[in-house]
Amino acid sequence: MKARDRESDVKITEKQKEKDLRATLQVVITTTIMTTFMASALNLAVPGIGEDFHASLNRVGWIVTVYILAIAALSAPFGKISDMKGKRGFFIWGIFIFTAASVAGIFSWDFLSLILFRMMQGVAASMIFATNMAILVEVAPPEKRGRSMGIASAGAYVGLSIGPVLGGFLNHAFGWHSIFVFSAIVGAYAFVFSLLRLPKEKVEAKEGKLDIPGNILYILMIMAVTYGFSSMNTDSFARYYLIAGAVLLAVFILTELKVADPVIPVRMFAGNSIFTLSNLAAYFNYAAMFAISYLLSIYLQVAAGYTSQTAGMILAATPLLTAAVAPAAGRLSDRMDSYKPATAGMLICTVCIVFFSFLTEGTPVWLIAVFLGGAGIGAAIFSPPNMNAIMSSVDRSQYGLASSIIATTRTLGQTTGMAVISMVSGMYMGNTALSEASPGQLLDTIHGGFLVFVAMCLAGVFMSFRKKKSY
Repeated sequence: MKARDRESDVKITEKQKEKDLRATLQVVITTTIMTTFMASALNLAVPGIGEDFHASLNRVGWIVTVYILAIAALSAPFGKISDMKGKRGFFIWGIFIFTAASVAGIFSWDFLSLILFRMMQGVAASMIFATNMAILVEVAPPEKRGRSMGIASAGAYVGLSIGPVLGGFLNHAFGWHSIFVFSAIVGAYAFVFSLLRLPKEKVEAKEGKLDIPGNILYILMIMAVTYGFSSMNTDSFARYYLIAGAVLLAVFILTELKVADPVIPVRMFAGNSIFTLSNLAAYFNYAAMFAISYLLSIYLQVAAGYTSQTAGMILAATPLLTAAVAPAAGRLSDRMDSYKPATAGMLICTVCIVFFSFLTEGTPVWLIAVFLGGAGIGAAIFSPPNMNAIMSSVDRSQYGLASSIIATTRTLGQTTGMAVISMVSGMYMGNTALSEASPGQLLDTIHGGFLVFVAMCLAGVFMSFRKKKSY
């Protein structure tokens, strides 16, 4: 009887573990879609917001910038704090603040209040990004970790793909306020579900002393670098922000080397090659993938003459195929060394971007769609195994920190991609308006930009393959 009881207890335990994993995946996917959706959904509402609040184009741009800045600057500090104070509570608070900021955004009474609520969304999103993957890794058993992270990664690409489509529809049909309504509804669901179903934390919080000087230096450094990169084409002082960011980075590293419990243990990058190389590979991948959607949206509308709606449907091939393939790629990383699929994925992305660097006005749209799909498959094969390698290379007590660094790497990669595009367009087009640029100028800009990203992808391939020596 006792043997049967023990066998029954084991079955109940396994069933409960599977139930906990499904619940965690559900809330992680929901919050990932919610936060990535809000990263791009308001882009199509910028003209309407500017008209409602009589704001200039430069001012309205802060609706996008302030969200990115908050995520980039606060993800790593929040990851460290969540490791010390507990990830589950920090994650749920992030969902609550995001939902509250979405509700408040509906009732924005002037432009500054909208910017404030948008910043609150960014702060809350950084709390979510700092903890969601860490919570998932704690719940998922090692043999299901890659598959789980693949499913979660698919959620990010679903959010990115529906952001412009659903955001554009809501803005057109009901006005920009409806985007905040949608976000508030999804956030309220995620908040209630996480309170009721998210399993209790399995890893005790790591006690430590909060590194206040390090946090301040890090936040100032990331804000200077992120803003400098993202405003290269709009702010004449952008280069000085980048210089200030480089100086702050040097001071930050010197400071953190002397602190017993730093906000980011910089020695971890020197002593953990898998962690360092995986993050560098992700940085190059995010920069290149951002460039594909941005440059091809211009090509399809200006050079090829498609409407924005048609261009959006063509570009959807990338995130949709990424979302479809990512879970299978995650399962693959559970069965082999992660560097193999990660390297293969980066190679596929490189080949596709090489093709885009030779686009002409007469390139068949079906061929463009094929290579867009190929880039999506490459990203799907690369991302989950690479993320699995990052999370598996650190101690359980550093899951929050590792999760937050992934989020920071993603944001910095995307802003670097935009900065490269701005610099290349300045070289080939100067101050010429997009509507006035000649086809030759436009194609030269696209070719030059994609060649830079081919080099970045090759660097990512090298970083991914170098991890072989660490396995």
